[in-house]
Amino acid sequence: MLTKEELEEIRERCEKATQGPWYHRQAGMVSSKGEEYDWISSTEKHDRPTKTILGRECLYGGTSDYAFIASSRTDIPKLLAHIEELEKSAIKWIPVSERPPLDHQHVLIRCDGGYVRSAIWHDFIEGSFRDKGFSPEENWYVVLAGVTHWAELPQGPKEE
Repeated sequence: MLTKEELEEIRERCEKATQGPWYHRQAGMVSSKGEEYDWISSTEKHDRPTKTILGRECLYGGTSDYAFIASSRTDIPKLLAHIEELEKSAIKWIPVSERPPLDHQHVLIRCDGGYVRSAIWHDFIEGSFRDKGFSPEENWYVVLAGVTHWAELPQGPKEE
């Protein structure tokens, strides 16, 4: 997982670089030696760009663009890994019609109208979401209706 400092460094490189989108052009540019070469431009046209960012013999966009390009090989894999970690911890809502939770599983539920709360799934009595009374002395369950989706409870906070 990326640290806040690493994310900030990537963000700064991105903000300092020439605004995108950038376009890769194969050949079409000719060096002072008469050789064609690939180039990157901030313009979509195939003719001479309004701003060439990177050509064969020099970097036109400035050192901020160079740092952005050079860092992208390591920044992108780090960002992809970071996204993958975030996706693992994201709440994944499952339609009740698709499958119910396990019997006696404590889950989050989403009801008609967008209301979200926790509940326990019970297979008995035709399967239903229920919640125990609001105080420890109360020994009754409320059947919750209008439940459209459920999700596993997220992990609690890490002890520091």
